[in-house]
Amino acid sequence: MKNKLSPVLIALFLIGISGSGAWPQVGIFDKAVDWPQIGSFHVEGEARLEGAGADEKYRVFGNGSFGVRIEGEGYGVEGDEGYFLYTDRSGSWTLEAKLFPWWGPSALMIREVGDDPASNFYSVQFGGQVGDSVNALFRTRTGAGGNVTEQLFGPDGEPIADTGDGMWFRVTRVEPVDIFFGEYSPDGNEWYIADSRVIDWPSDTASFGIAVGSGADDEEIGEVEVSSVSFVSPPPAAKRSISGQSFKANETLDVQIKVYISGEDRSTATITETPPEGWTISQISHNGVESNGNIEWTLENLPVGETVLTYKAAAPAAPDDFASWSGEVEESVNIISPMTLPFLNITGGDRVTDDLILLYTFYEGEGDVVHDVSGVGEPMDLQIEDITRVYWGDGYLETTGVNHIETQEPAVKIIDACRASNEITLEGWIKTSDIQQNGPARIITCSIDAADRNFTMGQGHFGAPGSQLEMRFRTDINPDNPLEVRSSWTGGGTFSEALTHVVFVRNEFWDLFAYINNEIMAITGGDGEFIEGDFSTWDETYKFGLGNEVSAARAWYGQFHLVALYNRALSEEEISQNYNAGPFIGDDVSVSDWALY
Repeated sequence: MKNKLSPVLIALFLIGISGSGAWPQVGIFDKAVDWPQIGSFHVEGEARLEGAGADEKYRVFGNGSFGVRIEGEGYGVEGDEGYFLYTDRSGSWTLEAKLFPWWGPSALMIREVGDDPASNFYSVQFGGQVGDSVNALFRTRTGAGGNVTEQLFGPDGEPIADTGDGMWFRVTRVEPVDIFFGEYSPDGNEWYIADSRVIDWPSDTASFGIAVGSGADDEEIGEVEVSSVSFVSPPPAAKRSISGQSFKANETLDVQIKVYISGEDRSTATITETPPEGWTISQISHNGVESNGNIEWTLENLPVGETVLTYKAAAPAAPDDFASWSGEVEESVNIISPMTLPFLNITGGDRVTDDLILLYTFYEGEGDVVHDVSGVGEPMDLQIEDITRVYWGDGYLETTGVNHIETQEPAVKIIDACRASNEITLEGWIKTSDIQQNGPARIITCSIDAADRNFTMGQGHFGAPGSQLEMRFRTDINPDNPLEVRSSWTGGGTFSEALTHVVFVRNEFWDLFAYINNEIMAITGGDGEFIEGDFSTWDETYKFGLGNEVSAARAWYGQFHLVALYNRALSEEEISQNYNAGPFIGDDVSVSDWALY
């Protein structure tokens, strides 16, 4: 099997409704659910088992659309509609089958709760009928619209299409770390990894099965024929952890690779790790061998459970701006991230304080309030709606689920200040949890809902890569539409999964500038680097929030290390000063302490 990386259909929905469907046994599946009507029409589905032995086939029928966007309790639609034939299993499993779609979307699917239409799930999907191309639909509640559909490509670089004979799919859950991955195969022999990721999965069990729908709010019945269905032990999987989120010259980092064995029949693992070029590697555990820039382990008779491989990696005296790791597990998914750390060549010093209006440094460490420590005017503290969906780290706050972290009152302090100056500098030290977030996923916003805003900084641009940043401003340029928003964004590849210093500056002459890690970035899309109009139409009733849209769901998953706002366009020299000051503002942290990071 080859590690051919392409996206796959993933859907993550985090709300839950209890209940289960008890149905007669249909082959290896002992449960089924017809998710309830959410549109104007609904036709009941069913499942049948035909044939025996090598000729055994499941025929599954369903109506409606599954994979719809869920926005959390009270935030949006009720959930999926369609038919799901399944069984519950604990532990680590791979479900494998050949799908032949007659009509409508069909999928191999893993759900947290099988009969909950709003459950978490992860699946590999056919988009339509026989002969259709195989698309990957990645959906979480992180982006506007919730959808990113991408074509899967084969090893020859050509789009994958069903030739009319169907296609083999696999979906895998590796417990207890909840690594999920999907695979596809044109012939059932040579398999390709389509996607892999770690999902926060609170349940000890999972529902594995076959989902089918019609793909629309109609009275049509979708149908899929499924054969060669089986459960097998997953191959070994591995997850990497690194002792820092950034590095400096000559710094030594500790690296762990946790290898997970799910069954005694899969107890051999061959692992190849590729550390950053030019780094010095030492203290390799488990008889790993360094050769040609790689570390290789050949491991046999591993116990079921976790085995921890370790080594040390020392940065060179003059490192590159980023250090990248990669790794492979033979006949399995690539080693799960982190993969990239930034070299922050900072010199220390004080931050710019002139015309600072808002500052969050995230040193609370606990609780449901993020404090504005700017010392300017009335503090604009942020209330965390659901404390179970954040994680407080040492000097940062990480969003782990759809949440609202926002002011309880309108953000009058920053609105009035920026309307008076017609300038703004928005700054953040941030780290995304998923470079595929899109929509854009809202990082920092002053708004009232998903459509109306004074300004928003987000990750991704709708229908484009998540490796870029978008800035939206309301201006008075259109007297016929005071709510009109102007949008501009950086190019793809300008934003990474590493801890990043991001600054957007808009001056009174309507110029827009973007800086990432102390480098000015070209603005390639939307209204470009010249945003016409002033801020006189900004609405003083709008709130300020982090990690999601105010009163809606366009969530961003990631870490906040620092957020600041100025009602002035900082100069390039001042932005460099703030970059060199670093993300640490606490009295007990200095640049010399970066080895502790």
